[in-house]
Amino acid sequence: MDPLSMRPRGHLIISTAVSAGVYAASRSWTLTSLSWIAGVLIDVDHVLDYLVTQKRLDPYPMMFKHFDRQRSKKCYLWLHGFEWIPVIGLLSWTLGQPLAGSAILMGYSQHLLLDQWANGLHPLFYFLTFRAANGFEAEKLGVLEKPD
Repeated sequence: MDPLSMRPRGHLIISTAVSAGVYAASRSWTLTSLSWIAGVLIDVDHVLDYLVTQKRLDPYPMMFKHFDRQRSKKCYLWLHGFEWIPVIGLLSWTLGQPLAGSAILMGYSQHLLLDQWANGLHPLFYFLTFRAANGFEAEKLGVLEKPD
């Protein structure tokens, strides 16, 4: 496992700090909560990947150990994609909720940027279109376990 890799605990801590900043700027618990939820719950796609690739659910720590050891032949991570940023922005603007959209984008974007910085993967890995263009194949994406 890469010592810099972002762990759920790291995302919890940093999302809490970013959300505290959202609260300091807005004094809104709603916006604060939206930021925090977006920064943490993006990782639910790891559970979905595990379910799709392993055809079962295991306790949370076992699932993340599976990903740490890079054992899946496929890597979907549907929510981890920079392409979602303009979609969220446009949707929030269209719905007349720019502050809510901004709070969600704060949480979501910091999560992706931290993953991009800390996980040491291909520079385009956090683009859903890049993963799709590579058939979501872990080996082509550089995340399949390498032999010792």
